[in-house]
Amino acid sequence: MKAWLVVLGLLWSVSAWGAETISPEVFRALKDAESQLDADPGSTLKRLESVRAKAKTDLEQALLAAYLSYAHLALGRSAEAAREAEEALASPKLPAELRPKLHAVLGQAQLQLSRFQEAARALETAGDEPQIRYLAAYAHYRLGQYTRAAQILEAILSLPNPPKEWGQLLLACYLEGQNFDRAADWLAKQLARRPNEADLWQQWLALKLRARRPQEALAAMVLAWHAGQLDAKQFLDLARLYAAAGIPEKGARLIEAWRDQGRLAPTVDTLRLEAELWLLARERRKALPVLEQVAKLRGQGSDFLAAARVAAELESWQETARLARQALQTGLSDPSEAELWLGIAAYHLGDPTAAETALTRLQHSRRLGPYARHWLGCVRAKRRTCR
Repeated sequence: MKAWLVVLGLLWSVSAWGAETISPEVFRALKDAESQLDADPGSTLKRLESVRAKAKTDLEQALLAAYLSYAHLALGRSAEAAREAEEALASPKLPAELRPKLHAVLGQAQLQLSRFQEAARALETAGDEPQIRYLAAYAHYRLGQYTRAAQILEAILSLPNPPKEWGQLLLACYLEGQNFDRAADWLAKQLARRPNEADLWQQWLALKLRARRPQEALAAMVLAWHAGQLDAKQFLDLARLYAAAGIPEKGARLIEAWRDQGRLAPTVDTLRLEAELWLLARERRKALPVLEQVAKLRGQGSDFLAAARVAAELESWQETARLARQALQTGLSDPSEAELWLGIAAYHLGDPTAAETALTRLQHSRRLGPYARHWLGCVRAKRRTCR
């Protein structure tokens, strides 16, 4: 809350009492403060302090303390502001209409000092001015009292055109209090009013993911996608959610479509995710060219070998042999699996000599020896048949 909202009430009260209840010198100092507090709180502070010793009555002392608390607050001197406000509030002569205003000053000072318990106590008795109610809610939020903070915020958010930060604090209260249903309802209402506000979409998506409700998160992301509110990372999260929902091919097709339209860069991570989704959907023929693109981008033999495995599962032996050779040419820490696929592919392509050469080298391998010996047996049996 801006301090001028507090001081207006104080100044009006001083004018209403008039000089007959306050000594002329103190009255003039208070009246001068009316025009100077906001513009020059430093000079006002000095003037008020200079007449303090001349205050004879409890009323004068209480009023001076009240004005001094505001001047200190305007100067960022929170401890002094709190001390003066407490002194004014302790006076039985302080007019009743000033007490909520002084509680507001005291609450602001305590907030700035991170004394949230004292701030909440003062601000709860500081009147119904909406910005003061917001500060009270903030104090409760910092204390972890999310239900009370939310109650206050729900009331003031019903006012016309509330500031955006009020709604953000209410959402934080719902989330910190694990009240995901209320948070979702509030965000849905805001989206209905402001469907083009990107921040609201981001918060709604984050909420659905945080609540660990994959079906709801998927539905939310589809809506955000159709509204044009997904960035590239969130679009990939949408594709993953399709996989979590048991329909990975839909996620893969979305990535493929966006990539073909130029809306999604064909990076290693993007292509790798697309390939994984095609494989989960058992669409190996769709996965294979994407895996090969990953291998070319990364320049790693292991990626060409992964593509060779998929080609073998498709019984596409020309591609298996080509990809296995590329894996060997690019470099592998252990070339034995690529050599095995070369041997098996050669067998299926009708080249028993090449198959036997490749497989013979592997027949004593601890890891791949049993496979190599099996296929060597197939090669030799086929040769005997052909004689």
